[in-house]
Amino acid sequence: MPFQVFRRHQRKLLAMLAIMAMFAFVVADSLPRLFNNYATPAGVDRVVVELDGEDVHQGDLEGLRLQRGRSNYVLSQLFLRIGRQPLAPYFDQQTFGPTDEAAMVDALILERKADELGLPRSAELARAWIFEQARMRHELFRNLQPTLPAFEPVDLAEQLQVVFNQAFGRELTEAAFLADVAGQVRILQALELLSQPTVTPLDTFQIYSDRQVEVEGRYVAFPVSNYLDDVPEPEEADLRAFFEEHSDRVPDPSTGTIGFRAPRRAKVEYLALGLNAIDRIRELVRSETDSSEITGIAGFGDVVREAYAEELLRREGATVAEAIPVNPFTDPEGEEGIELSYPADFERRYVQQQLDELVQERTRQRIEDLFDPVRQAMNDFSYSIEDLDEVQTGLEAEVVREELPDLDAEFGSGEAGRRLIEVLGGLESARRDEGISFVRIGLTPTLAEPGTFEELVGPEGMPPVWRDYLAIARLDWADAPYALLRSIERITGAIEGVERPDPINPTDNETFADVLFDEDAPLFEPREFTDPEGRRYLAWKTIDLPERTRSFGDTPEEVIASTWRRDRARELAREAAESLAGKVRETINTEVSPSTALDEIAVQEGLTARSTGPRRRSELPSSFAPIDAGADLQDSFFQLSDRGEDAAVVAPDQGKQAYYVFTQARRSTGLQGTALDYANDESIGRFFSDALTSLQFFRTDADEEATIDRAGAVMAYLRREAGMEPDWTPPVPE
Repeated sequence: MPFQVFRRHQRKLLAMLAIMAMFAFVVADSLPRLFNNYATPAGVDRVVVELDGEDVHQGDLEGLRLQRGRSNYVLSQLFLRIGRQPLAPYFDQQTFGPTDEAAMVDALILERKADELGLPRSAELARAWIFEQARMRHELFRNLQPTLPAFEPVDLAEQLQVVFNQAFGRELTEAAFLADVAGQVRILQALELLSQPTVTPLDTFQIYSDRQVEVEGRYVAFPVSNYLDDVPEPEEADLRAFFEEHSDRVPDPSTGTIGFRAPRRAKVEYLALGLNAIDRIRELVRSETDSSEITGIAGFGDVVREAYAEELLRREGATVAEAIPVNPFTDPEGEEGIELSYPADFERRYVQQQLDELVQERTRQRIEDLFDPVRQAMNDFSYSIEDLDEVQTGLEAEVVREELPDLDAEFGSGEAGRRLIEVLGGLESARRDEGISFVRIGLTPTLAEPGTFEELVGPEGMPPVWRDYLAIARLDWADAPYALLRSIERITGAIEGVERPDPINPTDNETFADVLFDEDAPLFEPREFTDPEGRRYLAWKTIDLPERTRSFGDTPEEVIASTWRRDRARELAREAAESLAGKVRETINTEVSPSTALDEIAVQEGLTARSTGPRRRSELPSSFAPIDAGADLQDSFFQLSDRGEDAAVVAPDQGKQAYYVFTQARRSTGLQGTALDYANDESIGRFFSDALTSLQFFRTDADEEATIDRAGAVMAYLRREAGMEPDWTPPVPE
């Protein structure tokens, strides 16, 4: 993003940089010291919390905040590298945690606890921790990609020195930085020491069960839509009471949440380059690029020789580079006896690889150049607005949009459209599938989630529940064509930036929803996105409206009535499901299993019973398809048994569009023939300790899960011990 911002504002930035350079020349010695010795100004050093009967002020947290911020920044710049090419980060962006007030208060509590425990704080501790954590992360990457080189501590030390010098120069000593890291390591160690859980064999067996035990069920569905006709027409008094009950809640069709409060809404525009458009640009760039640009550089042979030496090191797993002997190889024409320091085939592969990278880089640059006129139009518009806050938070009817650049017209006659169409070989080519598209949409946070569009682009069209939701949000999508919905689905699944995620290095890039619905995201700021298939988008907000409570009169009456009927139909569907489940429980005995009882009763009542197939708790909810399984449904399903209340359970799907009656058809422990096969033996306890040796793989996972749970409980206890509420949140500044 920094280079994109520079290109977008290059003239203004160059002028600003000249002024800043003169300013930096004057204050270069004082400014870093001001940052490193920052303290909250007198008069605004407010009380954040009371710990052990003493007030903790904002200024009391600044030392820890700087300590954590500096440590997080430097460690986040350390990468696993091949040569000088960074491949994957050794540390997260917030290795030691966030720096907000709540996190800093917790850090202060843990720092005091570390003092009580006598945990050391030394440069040696910091160095050992940094290198050990990097080594373990390096080995994890090598397990995922075995061709990576072995961990090289010298390389990490060089990186650490360079990053430290660039970040702090002479304003912070190495000893002071290592003391910062050691202070944060002590905080982690204090929490770890206090959070060591007691993991019992039963805990391990639970992890095993989630991953190995298979349950196959039989079920009967009761769709809510089947009961809408059974709901009588509502009276106005019923609708008013129903509206008032749910007026302060935001609706969410994906979870079945009823509400009439208008959700946060944003108007978004985006310019998209489809796959055909990008392929066309790439073809043009390739036709203009020649291999002589690679082979004609000075010292080409030395560069290839160095690349070949690195390949041999990776191939042979060597740890020390050795001189590559001069060996005879056959040249491309087949003549023998020509001495080369690398095979001719390697040179061909090397040139092709470099050529492909050059084409890819120039393709990216060409797209950047094509996007620039659009960026400039948006920037010029945003600078011309006198009161941007009024536009961003004003009511929809009061926002004047006439001055917004008309990019539809821009495609017809403006610079942005002319250049794009010219590259793609004419207007018809530009408008074909996967060419250029310009879209204006209205979104809510729910609709900005990629999974939401699976319902909106289905073969049956948009469900009524979503039409009601859009009516409440004042987003008219009821007649949105399939192509538009699919286009929006793609961009909502995209991430910010121009590179696709590396499989062994999941990026920290934000998704479309994260960026566009960020509270601090300004209007009219173009942001670039790419989806997993490689399409490119330039997107920006033009309106951002907050949540709003509506009156009964402001909300369409048909929406209130439709929601009321659906709520009553849900109750009817649930009652029908409970009735069937009760009949199943009454029918089962030693001769009739729950699944057999369900099948027989379903036939008698004209219902259809189906199988879930074998399911494991560790599987994703999508494994239950076509059932939209949420956490409640999964919990109910995996508690099924052969007798009692759990012989037949009732649970709704995620969106509460149907209620299901489940019975167990088969349960497999995955341990047939072992001591844990308790299908016909209820005395599992006396066998468990002997069988535990076969479950050590699951012990590690049980430890990790228990530690995470325990850490939260420990922090709640420490807050209470310090005189705080366990769920304390920082006070809002006045």
